[in-house]
Amino acid sequence: PNSPHERTAAHLAFCTLLPVSFLRMEPGRLEFQKPQFENDGKHVGFVGNDRLLLTYHFLEAMERSRFSPGTEAFDPEWAPELLEPPEPAVAFQALARATCKDDSPPSFQLFMTFVNFVGSQFQKVQAYELLNLQLLEMLEMPTLRDSFCRMLLETSADFSLRQIPKLHLNLEVTGEFEQAANYRALTSRAPRLDRVSSGKGPVALGRA
Repeated sequence: PNSPHERTAAHLAFCTLLPVSFLRMEPGRLEFQKPQFENDGKHVGFVGNDRLLLTYHFLEAMERSRFSPGTEAFDPEWAPELLEPPEPAVAFQALARATCKDDSPPSFQLFMTFVNFVGSQFQKVQAYELLNLQLLEMLEMPTLRDSFCRMLLETSADFSLRQIPKLHLNLEVTGEFEQAANYRALTSRAPRLDRVSSGKGPVALGRA
């Protein structure tokens, strides 16, 4: 999260000591699987990312007014488990619309933070009987589910989407050496960090 006077960003200078690799942030690279430790952490396997798919289906449903009574798209029998998975690029664009602003370009870390929070809330919404669309129609509260889900999206921006400001270098991915040099130049102004040991507990990072 952000910190006063951007102290967190300033203390990330030690990242320049790590090996550098550049990842392409492209719609086609979004995957509907996630890594998971197996065999007591000795192996890493891949399982379906149910929260990611559920988050997309909810976002798509709200964009198309599936939960809004009085519209042609309203569907009281809407069930995400019966829907087909979207194309990765389509899901990427939906997540970008929900999470990104002018000062916040798309990132997989941002998507993961958003999906982990909002996806878990959507799972609870789907399991909560009092938010069932058919029941809400009988109770004469047909707009409650739509309003509640939109409130979740609004409140998620308060903490699930907070992040350290990014440096917009606008550099080509192919210029890896130039990017690394520019990044190190930009971060060289941050205070140098040395390892400080008190003799008790793990080694901590402190200002030189």
